[in-house]
Amino acid sequence: MNHPRPLREPEKVLLMVLLASKPSIASLIGTLNDLRVTEMNDGGMGSLLLIPKGASQTSRSFGEQLVLGEITDSDGVPVSVALNADRDGNLYELDVWKVDFSPLLTWPDPASIRIVG
Repeated sequence: MNHPRPLREPEKVLLMVLLASKPSIASLIGTLNDLRVTEMNDGGMGSLLLIPKGASQTSRSFGEQLVLGEITDSDGVPVSVALNADRDGNLYELDVWKVDFSPLLTWPDPASIRIVG
């Protein structure tokens, strides 16, 4: 697993758009500055493990999907973007899944995200 790093600005903006789309989770925007991430082994699709300040990487597990969005990559292939929480309600992962399993070519433009769930 990669060493945790701070969010990059495009990642942070994407998370802000996803969180702001649902009033019930918008308050989590305030946790983004302290968040660390590791890139997941997903074949280059862009998924990130999200690590809140003070959280252990190994003792956490999936709790629920917070929001689901869709985009289209620059090659025309649909991409699912899901933001998930752990069992304690903390941000857990940004799951990026390109339907043909190919690597993501262009990081999602937040303005192009369609919230579907």
